[in-house]
Amino acid sequence: MIKLNRASPILLLTGLLGLVAVHAALAEQNPATWRSALYPENWTPPAAQSFASDKMIQDFSYAGYRRGEEPLPLVAGPVFDVTQAPFSANATGLVDATDAIQDAIDAAAAAGGGVVYLPAGTYHVAPRGNDSYALRINASNVVLRGAGKERTFILNTAHLMNNKKVIEVRGNATVARYVPITTDLENPTRRIPVGNVNAALFNVSDQVRMEWEFTPEWVIEHQQETWWGAPNPVPANARYHREVTAVNASEGWIELDVPTRYTMKTRDGARIGKITGSLRGVGLEDFSIGNVQHPGSGFGDNDYDAPGTAGSDAHQSYLISIVNTFDSWVTGVHSFQAAGNSHTCHMLSNGINLIGCFR
Repeated sequence: MIKLNRASPILLLTGLLGLVAVHAALAEQNPATWRSALYPENWTPPAAQSFASDKMIQDFSYAGYRRGEEPLPLVAGPVFDVTQAPFSANATGLVDATDAIQDAIDAAAAAGGGVVYLPAGTYHVAPRGNDSYALRINASNVVLRGAGKERTFILNTAHLMNNKKVIEVRGNATVARYVPITTDLENPTRRIPVGNVNAALFNVSDQVRMEWEFTPEWVIEHQQETWWGAPNPVPANARYHREVTAVNASEGWIELDVPTRYTMKTRDGARIGKITGSLRGVGLEDFSIGNVQHPGSGFGDNDYDAPGTAGSDAHQSYLISIVNTFDSWVTGVHSFQAAGNSHTCHMLSNGINLIGCFR
């Protein structure tokens, strides 16, 4: 079921005019009474339907912070004001503030978390040396908070941003050991059979990754030989992140917070493993972010692959990149056109990148 939930904010950084029209239409209806005709009051999850033979719409009602079941937390502190000593970030937009803001982020991380507060002003930042980011959060429970989208502005002044990010949130997630699923799962289910011994390896609240390979048998079964047959490479393994909600070692299964999204077969090496090292409780709140316009030329279709062009300098750059993070949020964050930029584009290339994230 797809539900609109205030605990699952949608950040719109590009010109998706279609969504604006949808939002306007929904605004004319009472959100407490509107319901999709696809999901009547007696609708239940399609647990008995087969991914292979039945038509179904995926159930995305679990999206968002804490599955959309809880409001975003209001983190009170401790507060690390970037403009105060010992950080003393410049908020005039006249002096680079990268080091000062990063020092405040690092101080919050060392304290076990907190609010890194950027009062009203403009903060110039840029990647330093060989860094692939201007600002990085690599610890849980750190909130980067501005004074509002019309008051706090983070402006990246660097032009050479190929594969770089203005703000990066990155955990170091690993799966030390996978265990195989013992039975094919051909319909949506929360219960994952792993055997008695392996079930005992898991605990409630563990973060886990389910995975399977696109084997030659899978490719043939799905008639993908034209695109994924030799010499064309197959995609990376399919991966889904979940949380363990129950363990029954005597019966050899664990249960997850969100049902499976597709067929998982032992033939394809279907497996599940415990994730460690992901970040949680990271928030980006109430500021605007943008880039200084690139002064060069060369934004043609293939210029991204031509070093020295503006297209190459901007290729694969992001305003925000979030990697290996869960139960976190981006809210009240907007892009903006920096003063002096003659183009209306707010970013060199991309807005937000999410990898290895859930909820």
